[in-house]
Parts: sequence; C-alpha cells; structure tokens
Amino acid sequence: MKRGFTIVELLVVIVVIGILATLTMFGYQRWRQDTVRTAISADLQAAAQAMTQYRNFNNEYPSDFSAISATYTGKTTISIKSRDDVNGTFCLKSDDVPTFYWDSTQNVASETAC
Repeated sequence: MKRGFTIVELLVVIVVIGILATLTMFGYQRWRQDTVRTAISADLQAAAQAMTQYRNFNNEYPSDFSAISATYTGKTTISIKSRDDVNGTFCLKSDDVPTFYWDSTQNVASETAC
C-alpha cells in the first residue's frame, strides 16, 4: 500500500490556505484603515485644543494654522477651513487622506464638511 496524499487532498489544503490568506489580508487592510482614521481624529482633537488655547490667550482664533504650530505637535497636516470669533466657533480640515473635519460646535471629527 502506498503512503502519501492524493491530488484531491492537496488541492483542498491549497484552497483552504488560499481562503485563510484572503481573509487575513482583508482584515489587515481594515485594521490599517481604522488605525489611520483614529490617528487623524486624535490629531484633529489636539489641533482643536490648540485653537481653543490660542483664543483664550489672544481673544481670537488664529488666521492661519502656523500660529499654533508650537502647541500642536501632531503628524497630520491640518488647515483652518473657517473661523468665527464672534460666536467662538471654527472648522478644521485634515489635508491627509481620508479627509476629516473638526467642527467646534459638535467637538467631533467626521468625514462630512462643516
């Protein structure tokens, strides 16, 4: 009697390994996207805190983002989309992909423009 695997058994093993590899790849991509989104949201929150701190000391929001670069140390490139010193509101935009916005009235990062 011969010992070894048949061609059908080998094909089944190869198919199962292929399916597991595909599932792992999609899971990794999703994890990576979630990590990027979390990092951008955290950077927007830090920038919003720097904007608020700037307003507390100067009674107005900065006209450009470089004015708060000393207090904001995140890695995301952020720009000021709008600001309203009278009502005390502002909107920040991340220039990285995916683009997120920080609306100071809601205090949350989202993908919808403010």
